Amino acid sequence: MRCASLFSGCGGADAGMAMAGFKPVFGLEYDRAIAGLFQLNHPAELLCSDILNVNVNSIPSVELLWVSPPCPSFSIANRKRGETANDIALASHIAMLMVGANPRHIAIENVPGYVQSHSFGILHTTLVLAGYKVDSAIYNAANYGVPQTRRRFIVRASRDEWLPVTPTHSQDIGQLSPGSRKPWQTWLEAIEGIQLEAGRLTENQRKAIAIATAPQNLLIERTGYRGKPKFWQAEPAPTIRSHIHYDGKGCFRTAYNLLRSGQCLKANIQCLAAWQSFPITYKWGNRKTTAAKAIGNAVPPLLAEAIARSFLNGKSDTCKF
Repeated sequence: MRCASLFSGCGGADAGMAMAGFKPVFGLEYDRAIAGLFQLNHPAELLCSDILNVNVNSIPSVELLWVSPPCPSFSIANRKRGETANDIALASHIAMLMVGANPRHIAIENVPGYVQSHSFGILHTTLVLAGYKVDSAIYNAANYGVPQTRRRFIVRASRDEWLPVTPTHSQDIGQLSPGSRKPWQTWLEAIEGIQLEAGRLTENQRKAIAIATAPQNLLIERTGYRGKPKFWQAEPAPTIRSHIHYDGKGCFRTAYNLLRSGQCLKANIQCLAAWQSFPITYKWGNRKTTAAKAIGNAVPPLLAEAIARSFLNGKSDTCKF
């Protein structure tokens, strides 16, 4: 069961598809530095190019094609968001590539705001006219074992039957029973065993956590917030964003502090990767700014795994990434 990805980034979706039992054979990424992270972790062929310069002959025959178009025009984190003519042209080109490649299954991933876009309308109409069965929904990654409350709009298209994307975890522990869903994984559980450097709380952070009922284990914003810093206790991490982890001079900066057993620590690259559910063995190179950007824009592998498994319908054995 071969798979490929467009807008591959550092390979989060590819890692998830591999965990579901697919074999990544092709990726496409425009950013050369981030493409290097993909190549560190996947033996698949990678084409580093603007997708508008790519024709369908470049995409190999695969069972599952994963597509994650750029999201800045649709993200609530972008105060200047708004669909552009370039977004629409890009969607038209993506539609042509998807139908031309003719995979058995297609997954499209983006921010929730994408659902209302003309770009999505182009992709949806093209898939239906090409004979694909299509559904779409907004998924909270925390419901699939990701220690982060990242909400993503996922489109599934297939020429075959598929399985439901059944959540494996739940926020409501009262509804859990033995052998059913597990409780959400917390940010603290996800970073167990990761070595961290000592940090120091800012004055604003100190004021923000003064109301905490359990101050010994907290995840606290340090940068990127508006108004008062937020903090999280025994729960998943918030959505990891790419832009808050580097300053205007291109240097990495710590965006979160941890209070663990009363000690202040800095959240490092390994923490960010763990909160996105990357395997502990994933390689991040030597440039923290590149790694932070890639992680913030990545598809959580465990969410991608859940989506990929829904296409298997009992036809493939599971393999471990």
